[in-house]
Amino acid sequence: DLKGRTFLDAGCGSGLFSLAAHRLGARALSFDFNPKSVRCAEELRRRFAANAENWTIVTGSLLDATFMAGLGRFDVVYS
Repeated sequence: DLKGRTFLDAGCGSGLFSLAAHRLGARALSFDFNPKSVRCAEELRRRFAANAENWTIVTGSLLDATFMAGLGRFDVVYS
């Protein structure tokens, strides 16, 4: 049960684990360096969680210290 928890999917790929976290009640942030992965995750959200206000998907890199510092803290980090 992830209800009320924050979930960071670092290197989200298809977004499948973010979708699972969203369905378990988490507020999810997904990111990937690969624009094709980001588009895939966005398509997954469009198909299976179209009205998800608590699932954000962005392009970003684990190697970008400024990007990482701006993410904040999360209850669960999946990578």
